[in-house]
Amino acid sequence: MSKWAHHGQVDSSQFDCWIDEVLNHVNSKIQKLRSRRRRYKSILGSPSVLKYLRELHKRFVFVPTDKAGKNIAIVCKKFYIQKSLQELGIWQEASEQNDQRTYEIVDTDTKSIIKRHMKYVKSNLGSEIIPESFPFLYWIPKMHKKPFSKQRYIAASYSCTTKPLSAVLTKCLKLIEKQQRFICKGYFRNHDIDPMWILNNSTSFHKLSAAVNRKRNARNVCTYDFTTLYTSIPHQKLKSKLSWVIKTAFKSSGKSFISVHKNSASWSNSPRDKTLHLDCNKVIRLMRWLIDNIYVTFGDKCFRQVIGIPMGTDCAPFLANLFLFAYEFQWMDKQRKHNRDVYKFFRYCGRYIDDLVLINNDGYMKRVMAEIYPEELVLVPKDSDDQSSLNQQRC
Repeated sequence: MSKWAHHGQVDSSQFDCWIDEVLNHVNSKIQKLRSRRRRYKSILGSPSVLKYLRELHKRFVFVPTDKAGKNIAIVCKKFYIQKSLQELGIWQEASEQNDQRTYEIVDTDTKSIIKRHMKYVKSNLGSEIIPESFPFLYWIPKMHKKPFSKQRYIAASYSCTTKPLSAVLTKCLKLIEKQQRFICKGYFRNHDIDPMWILNNSTSFHKLSAAVNRKRNARNVCTYDFTTLYTSIPHQKLKSKLSWVIKTAFKSSGKSFISVHKNSASWSNSPRDKTLHLDCNKVIRLMRWLIDNIYVTFGDKCFRQVIGIPMGTDCAPFLANLFLFAYEFQWMDKQRKHNRDVYKFFRYCGRYIDDLVLINNDGYMKRVMAEIYPEELVLVPKDSDDQSSLNQQRC
């Protein structure tokens, strides 16, 4: 402003008036444009659309599609219920009869079970607000799988009796997994072998593949997945392997407690009195109790899961990840003592929960998968497996 006045082009008061006039004119134009903007009515709020949706809901179920965000699948209601009952072991064809059922129906009054859950969780976690309900079971279609009738079953555990306990275990197991990574780094320094196959995200895989790309020696890529991981893990083996993982993590940390905070957990030898803190035995005890007390509802029936863990509970990915890690670590450690040459086939290996990728494995996993994992878990190659001659393809 002083610059304009200094050169004698216009005094400051005239300049201020001109600026105000321009701003008023611009604001006026903006308001007019906003008033002219077409206002769209909500389609789903239309009475006619709501009428048709209600008619569709009588015959179909609307559910999300697995691995396809913001996509809705419309499923025949009869087919949806039939598949749910088959999963629960209520409705099975003669060819599908199996003594190893994932769920067993509960005849006990569910209110008494809920009260028992609430009492246990409150006594171990303090004055937590415990939801007085069980998760309900639902499934979403796996449209990326063949055949397209495969389903992913999920226990809606957002509000249930075990939610607070599962949330606490999630923080503890996340810290324990981090400690196991620290252990494996030391193992790698001592033996030039990395027994930690767990990948946290796609960035972890990019780092794995980048190591091969730098050497320009990629020969083949193999990918595998477990047909049914979550609902096939035997409870006794799960509790045994998780106990080993928890004990080794505590021993390595040199700490006596895990302090549980609002959004995380940390190792501690002298936790604050008002902070929830758990020693090794208590973490194991809570983990075992949770596994033994998995209930779901479907309709007006209640079921207890006697094999596997439900997708949907907070700590399920950590339970599955660390369960497989225990087998992988122990197998790798055994090979170090008896058959060290095996390591060249597993130098570039990574697993994201139930998806396994191996670079330059030369098909060796097919020979040893039964040695690594328990017999209850079926590891199968994917359609794109054994992509050999990668160097030729790049050229």
